[in-house]
Amino acid sequence: MSEKALFEGMPFDENVRLKLAETFPGGTVSGTRGRHYALEEEFLYLVRSGPQAVIMPRMAYGSDVTAALAERYGEGKQIVGKTELSQARGDHP
Repeated sequence: MSEKALFEGMPFDENVRLKLAETFPGGTVSGTRGRHYALEEEFLYLVRSGPQAVIMPRMAYGSDVTAALAERYGEGKQIVGKTELSQARGDHP
């Protein structure tokens, strides 16, 4: 298992789950989700660490944001997900 530190914003995977269980025996991991933005359910990340940890799906980004990030960081980087949803751009009333 990886010995990396736990921190908010890190991708949640089996190694993180095991590290939480090891660090906080008897702790819990709860899921939450936003109400205003489209989410990519297959990409989870840690939003609160500790004995009552919380995970949530990553926000989906529109095609304009995805294109700008690809231009800035390169096409090969998986910075944002694959979902193309206009309601994910954050321009809600």
